[in-house]
Amino acid sequence: MDPVLRGQYAGLAGRRRHRPRRLLFLPQGRTDAENQARYTLVDFVLDPMPYGGVNGTLEALDMGVPVVTLLGQRHGERTSYSILANLGVTETVAASDREYVEIAVRLAEDPAFMHDVRARIRAGLAHSPLTDMPAHTRNLERAYLTALEQKHPTALAFDRHG
Repeated sequence: MDPVLRGQYAGLAGRRRHRPRRLLFLPQGRTDAENQARYTLVDFVLDPMPYGGVNGTLEALDMGVPVVTLLGQRHGERTSYSILANLGVTETVAASDREYVEIAVRLAEDPAFMHDVRARIRAGLAHSPLTDMPAHTRNLERAYLTALEQKHPTALAFDRHG
C-alpha cells in the first residue's frame, strides 16, 4: 500500500481513538491461495460502503471470517446482505451506521458472540444454496432452456417432451 495512504488511514484511526499499531495493511497476494491465507490473520471484515464487497465477502465467509455490513437501499449496497441472508447469518447485518459500529465492537470484544457467528457461517456454508453447485447447475440449465424456448420455440422440438 502507498505509504501516504497508510499514514492517512493510521491518522483516521488515531482520531477515532484506535491504536494505529492494531491496523494491519496486507498486500495483494500473488495467487488465490495467498489471498485466502490472509484471512487467517483477520478477526472480522468491515464491508465497504456504499458498495458491498461481493468477492471479498465471499472470500472472508469461505474462510469462516465474519463480515459486518450495512443494509443499503440499492442493489450494490445490498449484495453482502444477500449473501449473509442466504447463509442464514444476519447477526452481522446492520440497519444503521450506529448498529454497524456496535456489531463490529461486539465482535471485537465478545468472544462468545464471535464464536457463535463463526459457527453459523460454517453451518450456513454447509447447507446454503450458495454452495450447492449441482442445484445451481440444474437451475442455470433450466433458465437456458426457458430462454431458448421463449426466443426460438421450435429449437427444442427434438422430442423433448416424450
